Amino acid sequence: MAEQSKLTPIQRMIRFEQATRQYEKDLVAVNFNEGATIEALMPRNRFLAKVVLMVEGTFKLTHASKTTYTASTFNKHNLLKQIRLTTNGAFNPYQISGAMLNLYNTVNEFKAPVTDSNNVLDYITNTVSSSGATNTVRFQVELPLVTNERDLLGLMNLQNSQSQVKIEIDCNNITAIMTDTDVVASAVSLKVTPVVELYSIPSIPDAVPDYTTIKIVNQRTDSILSTGETIVKLDTALTYRKIIFYVASDSALTPVTLTDIARVELVYNSADSPISVPINYIAGKNAKAYGHSLPQGAFVLDFSDNGMANFGSGRNFVDSEGLGELWLKITMNTVTGTTTQITTVAEKIARLSF
Repeated sequence: MAEQSKLTPIQRMIRFEQATRQYEKDLVAVNFNEGATIEALMPRNRFLAKVVLMVEGTFKLTHASKTTYTASTFNKHNLLKQIRLTTNGAFNPYQISGAMLNLYNTVNEFKAPVTDSNNVLDYITNTVSSSGATNTVRFQVELPLVTNERDLLGLMNLQNSQSQVKIEIDCNNITAIMTDTDVVASAVSLKVTPVVELYSIPSIPDAVPDYTTIKIVNQRTDSILSTGETIVKLDTALTYRKIIFYVASDSALTPVTLTDIARVELVYNSADSPISVPINYIAGKNAKAYGHSLPQGAFVLDFSDNGMANFGSGRNFVDSEGLGELWLKITMNTVTGTTTQITTVAEKIARLSF
């Protein structure tokens, strides 16, 4: 036991990688149910590293004269109104909409845009007819619990009789994929299949990694009521790896233009600003970090990027435990009406106490 306690987290991880085995398993598919909450229980064994949600199925769209619909912002990802990874129904390491989860997935590592010739990752048809046109949708979103594929920090121990871990999904209406209000959806036949990435728990105590660090990803939305500065007061006491923010002109998530925003600042204790730059700088930095421009209205303060997105050290992480205030400050050039809003997705890490 004394020798075990002297091992560093890195030494433990090296031994773990030599002793563990990766498993990828699909769970029982759950029928998509408009306006309802569906759920899937995680297995009670091994370490959980990632959950992938595969959404696929068909539905009919009907209108007397239209042949296509006008896609809403984020389109098919709006079908997943909210996704929660919950433990014992009390703690949610993930609490995020399908739209923002899709955005989060695009910034989780450097990756060139994928060519999906098999139409399994990001596909939806767009047909409407007077007799009801059948449409097909297929897409996948990921909930990675580990910080990245290399370090595996954030593994969740499912082999615990005291814990019940499950995915909860609030299903939206099919019409959330469009802005049309006069197209009728029917014959909905969709299913959600969770696929889990697991790692076996070594029988050797010294090869069991430190799993007391967890990753938390959640979102919030705040109103932007006027031009000038808007302050989003972020939670303190945790360590931030990323802050994603998406600025929209309405609740339908219509993005504002780049020229509508002037600056962004990260502020400690209302006075110290380690980041204070024009928004164009952040847009350019993001494009270089992820290999492509982000969707209009979307930006990231990525503290995990020390030259390779999501694989950097903790050098630039924002440890907010000792801060009284942590603000994200946005300066707007243009605000139209009273519906402009900013949605913030924060990726944080925390230490569990037993």
